[in-house]
Amino acid sequence: MASEEPIEHSENQFWEDAHKYAFTSGEEQFVSEIAYIMTTLHEEGN
Repeated sequence: MASEEPIEHSENQFWEDAHKYAFTSGEEQFVSEIAYIMTTLHEEGN
């Protein structure tokens, strides 16, 4: 199952990057809030 490790790492990296984006983005307030909600829900496992 070593072939699944890169996918898992890639997925974890995606969510880490999404968290950073949600906190540092200069996007419209609505987009920033939606990004924050999505990453928080994913972190909580919902």
